[in-house]
Amino acid sequence: MKNEMRRNLIYHTPIPVFDSINVSAMRESTQTTQLEAIARDGLTVSCNRETLDRLLPNNETVAPKQAVNMRVNFSLPGNTQAIKAECRVVCVRRLARDTFHLKMAFVDLAEKHFDSVSDYIEQSLESHRQTHQQVA
Repeated sequence: MKNEMRRNLIYHTPIPVFDSINVSAMRESTQTTQLEAIARDGLTVSCNRETLDRLLPNNETVAPKQAVNMRVNFSLPGNTQAIKAECRVVCVRRLARDTFHLKMAFVDLAEKHFDSVSDYIEQSLESHRQTHQQVA
């Protein structure tokens, strides 16, 4: 039953976070950057060109068959528990001259961390529903 619940549309819905995150390539030093959004299947991180070059040196593009794995370490607002995971960079998008988004999919996320992410998303969606109902 729980597996079925994970695969609904909300599973892929990104929820804005706007908090710091530590990201490191598998053999490189850790870079602190901005966590923009999180979903049950992954997250979106923003960074500048310098940070991108440190995380993905010598990589012009990222493609599904040329995936780049990274480790992330972050906490969600209202939760002090550190969430550690291994992610695969799925997409790199240039938003401005010096602003990039890295879309990452979770590869390895402990069940307790998945539950923390899921709880945060549910709370955010419920808060949004209540705000929308009050306005209407």
